[in-house]
Amino acid sequence: MKYFYHIVALFLMIAISSCSSSKYYQTSSDRYSPDDRSTVTYQQFYNDLSPYGDWMDYPEYGQVWIPNQLNFRPYYTNGRWAYTNYGWTWVSNYNWGWAPFHYGRWMQDRSYRWMWIPGTEWAPAWVSWRGGGDYYGWAPLGPGMNAGNYHSLQYDNWTFVPRRYINDPYIHNYYVNQSRNTTIINNTTIINNSSQGNRHRSAGTSYYNPGPPVREVERSTGSQIRKFEVVQSDRPDAPQISNNTIRVFRPTINQAGNSRPARIEDQNQQRGTNQTAPVREIPSNQRPQINRTDPPTDNRPSISPSRENAPQRAFPNVNQPPAQRNPGVVPQNERGESRQPARNPERNENLNAPTRTFPNRNDAPPVQRVPDQLQQNKSENQPTAPGVNNDNAPVRKFPSR
Repeated sequence: MKYFYHIVALFLMIAISSCSSSKYYQTSSDRYSPDDRSTVTYQQFYNDLSPYGDWMDYPEYGQVWIPNQLNFRPYYTNGRWAYTNYGWTWVSNYNWGWAPFHYGRWMQDRSYRWMWIPGTEWAPAWVSWRGGGDYYGWAPLGPGMNAGNYHSLQYDNWTFVPRRYINDPYIHNYYVNQSRNTTIINNTTIINNSSQGNRHRSAGTSYYNPGPPVREVERSTGSQIRKFEVVQSDRPDAPQISNNTIRVFRPTINQAGNSRPARIEDQNQQRGTNQTAPVREIPSNQRPQINRTDPPTDNRPSISPSRENAPQRAFPNVNQPPAQRNPGVVPQNERGESRQPARNPERNENLNAPTRTFPNRNDAPPVQRVPDQLQQNKSENQPTAPGVNNDNAPVRKFPSR
């Protein structure tokens, strides 16, 4: 009987120890049980995101947030992928990254750029994944989409990288140009892990996709993928990576209450440069009144120009040297450089250089004038060569053949 009690006590100790170890495994596998998380309302979104963007009342979706970052794209700008116990998690470097990349959905409006619609369910990333060939790709899910209901996403919403760089901290250096998106989309397929039982369930009712299988990524990269553990952060801030953990602010969102942004932008103001410039309208009391019964006004000048007042064009004197024609003015080219050649001292430009002289017609002997009557008689009685009026003019002689 004594041994019987010892045996019963031993079995009880084994049962208690097994129950305690099982309970520890369940809690350690997911430290984010809904009971352990803080609860906030949409007012947390409104307060934390207002310094970094504008809230606007959008039809169908209510209050939406538009970041003021230039050339911003969700799950593309200023962030990276890290593999965690929830799958591939987007780690943003923005201070406000805890909210728009893990709650709600993104939508692109050509008039307002990218806008975020708040939501209550947390996920490592609300994106759809593609894979095939040498590429992995992802695209933000729109309103009403989840891992099993992604519908059709526009081709320019996808971001692709070679497989071996999916885990790189500087993944933005390896983004494929969007001009190749259509070709890559036609050669890849949607990554849907639900058929393998790996589809994860968020805190609410929607499903998210954990992304490419880690074993497949390890074969592509040729190295082991480091796995991080997501732990709770008590302050809304950018995720912090330390050792093998990523601290993320992940509260439970309660939509109830009279939450409202402190400032709501007007839709016409948010459109900005995408719309045509506004036309200035003159008040009716300031518009000029035109009396149609008045005679037409003569807009011609009252003083007609006269030739006496017209400027006279001055022509240079060709008998003067170039320097005296327009003294003090040196011709220049378009660059302001003088077109006048510089003097070269090595050239024979001196006073002793030979000068070419031309005969002066004034040095010829004077021609004796013949009275007009005699000249007329001579021309009548004696023929002369055309163009020659001088008997002493030289005559050109040709050699005899």
